[in-house]
Amino acid sequence: MENDVQQGDVEVFEGTVVQVGNNARDADYVMDATEARERTDRLRSSIEDNAREIAELYAGRAWIALGYGTWEEYFKGEFTTTPKLPPKQRAELSLDMQEQGMPAVAISVAFGVHKGTTTRDLRAAEAATGREAPATAVGLRGNARKTRNEPRPAGRKARIPEMKVVTFEDRFEDRHVELREALYAVQALVGEQDFGAWRNKLRGQYAPEYEALVDVFMGIYDSLKN
Repeated sequence: MENDVQQGDVEVFEGTVVQVGNNARDADYVMDATEARERTDRLRSSIEDNAREIAELYAGRAWIALGYGTWEEYFKGEFTTTPKLPPKQRAELSLDMQEQGMPAVAISVAFGVHKGTTTRDLRAAEAATGREAPATAVGLRGNARKTRNEPRPAGRKARIPEMKVVTFEDRFEDRHVELREALYAVQALVGEQDFGAWRNKLRGQYAPEYEALVDVFMGIYDSLKN
């Protein structure tokens, strides 16, 4: 997937002009393909607890250097599994990664969980450790994104938020995203080394259910296609 991006080149990513440089803290920085490949390969052997390396690959836009369109495509293309950690450890690592400039949506991709799960992890880690995440993080397009709301000045009345109308499309998209993430998670489990030892036991319980789900999926597909 590597492309020919070199230091000093200018790339346009999702409408944002980015400069290939040497400073991982520079919002316009994109590491070159050689560095991105070396660090990505090294991360595979220590992905379970290497929050700093993940954050630096994100800060360096490794997905651009290696020719991927998005951070999510990069992670799915380069790592066959995502870290499966106890909730407390995942929450602490998530906070480490946010402190280094990653937004919740990018952290959720790294751990293979829903963005809402990462948001809850971050709140739990802040409450447990007394640490507070920075007010902003670097977004997927290099822009600054708020990670939390600033406290309201004393005496200022809270603004009543407008009611958002939840459309059928919104509901469909929410269920679709949840289903897709669940399927990727199960697919990752099937790819683990332990699956072979459990295959026979799992077959009797789950194979009929997955066979029935094929008809469900085809019914949804036909409804969308016709």
